[in-house]
Amino acid sequence: MTENKLSINKDDVEQIKMLSSSAESAASDSLAAYAALKHSIDHISMESDLMTDTVGEIEKLILQTRILSLNASVEGARAGEQGRAFSTIASEMANLADAIKKNMLSVKTYSTNIVSGVKASSAIAYETEEAIEIVEMSVQLVHQFIGDIEFEPK
Repeated sequence: MTENKLSINKDDVEQIKMLSSSAESAASDSLAAYAALKHSIDHISMESDLMTDTVGEIEKLILQTRILSLNASVEGARAGEQGRAFSTIASEMANLADAIKKNMLSVKTYSTNIVSGVKASSAIAYETEEAIEIVEMSVQLVHQFIGDIEFEPK
């Protein structure tokens, strides 16, 4: 069996140390980049929660508009011929509320999809953070080990 020997000189040791230092720096930069990504995802998550709340408020306004149009229609009918225009306006209010509700359902679907996407992205980001931290720790250990290597000429 032949023995493999590694021949290494002082320049090789310095280059290895420099590469190790660069790898450690890159791992640290990756963790910093992840932190910026996580901050951005958290901000989007907060905004998507606000969007969901706003959708709920708009749905309440639609319901109130429908009730007002119904009340206006009843009052218009009580007024007879003089209330005809009032009833027409009430009918248009109801049509408008229905159109808003229809569009609001689309917005609600989009909002739900965005919230789901943000939650999924957050989970992926958390897993990414763990992986980057493991890489960073491994690179630091290698860097420390390499830092202890000294060239000793024979």
